Amino acid sequence: MRILVTGASGYLGGYVINELIKQGHEVISTSRTRPKKIQGTWIRYMIIEKPNENLYELFEKPDLLIHCAWSGIPNYTEFSQLENFFPQYDFIKNLVRNGLKDVTVLGTCLEYGKMDGELKEDYNGYDLTYYATAKMRLYEVLKLLPISLKWCRLFHNFGVGSIFYSLIKHKQDVVDIVDETQYRDYLPVETVAKHVVKIATQKDVDGIINVCSGKSTKIVNLAIFINPNVKLNIGNFPKNDFEGDNYFGSVEKLNKII
Repeated sequence: MRILVTGASGYLGGYVINELIKQGHEVISTSRTRPKKIQGTWIRYMIIEKPNENLYELFEKPDLLIHCAWSGIPNYTEFSQLENFFPQYDFIKNLVRNGLKDVTVLGTCLEYGKMDGELKEDYNGYDLTYYATAKMRLYEVLKLLPISLKWCRLFHNFGVGSIFYSLIKHKQDVVDIVDETQYRDYLPVETVAKHVVKIATQKDVDGIINVCSGKSTKIVNLAIFINPNVKLNIGNFPKNDFEGDNYFGSVEKLNKII
């Protein structure tokens, strides 16, 4: 298949492109800055600009879109996150109006808000960030378009290029980390990319789909797994106030796909 990937120069976009190439797909990618390594065809495009051309033609009539792009990460609580909504919607709507029928968008577990326990796709969050509000609004309006819509709600990941991995992997001195009561649902980023590609290229399951392990892992234990020699100063890193302390994702929908 010919697949358009946005956010090509971003952390996750690069892994998704690698997985698509590995599986033999033709990749058309785009981003505002040129990726360090380009696989397939890359076309520079600024999503923040209102489109005044046929984007479906520009991107060589892709069979489907995997939309990784989103500005302002990781500043989830900034009001400016709301400014992402209209450019993102205009970009996807232009593609759909001109012929695109299949869309996969990357969201995150922050769309659940401050919740603990097993998080299922039909749960509504509370205490939401501006980031989550903009993302959830985008999902609601995209559902109204005549497309197959798959919304990958990513939980936490680790791997080369991620902030957490980089913080821990090669440290010889002390690293401040959150307290021992915090658990998250983690997957290696390579596995995340495989799941995203599998979700995007199948036709049987749509809507919101958690991309997660289905279990909670203590953050402290993950740090030691990444670097057994790391020295942790536990409790000296502030918690954020927009997500729970111990949560994991339901894998019921994901398991139907993989």
